[in-house]
Amino acid sequence: MKAPRPGEETAEVMITVKTYPNPSDSYGETVCVAGVRLDRREPEWIRLYPVKFRNDDFDNTFKKYDVIRVNGAYSHKSDNRPASFRPRQDKLVLVDHIGSKPNWQRRRLNLSDLIGATTMCELLGQNPIGGMATPSPSMGLIKPIDVVATVGNGDPWTARTG
Repeated sequence: MKAPRPGEETAEVMITVKTYPNPSDSYGETVCVAGVRLDRREPEWIRLYPVKFRNDDFDNTFKKYDVIRVNGAYSHKSDNRPASFRPRQDKLVLVDHIGSKPNWQRRRLNLSDLIGATTMCELLGQNPIGGMATPSPSMGLIKPIDVVATVGNGDPWTARTG
């Protein structure tokens, strides 16, 4: 792997979530990828965005519970969430895969310091309504207790509505 560019750093990340693809005028079809950064003293959340979805080898590049090494940067003008990291997908290296057999314990150890570190009420309380003007966390490992789901039809995406 090449060294990061000026203003970038290298992160080692265990992938935990890949979102549904979303069209973007700026980036094409993209996904947001959540993971746990493993190369620091303690595990911490990291949000990789944008990750190109229609990249020829997207599914071959990394899967859930893969550990990857990627260059990128935290600073963004339009996104001040502390966990947001803009990756250079062209400089991504697969380091390991933590499969379910026999590695459940290893997965848990990578997440252990994050389990119960916050609640949904705490996350909502720290995030102002109506924007991201104040840097605030947007990720946590939450155990749902009382779940109510409502499903409705969404509006189709257009370049005008984003």
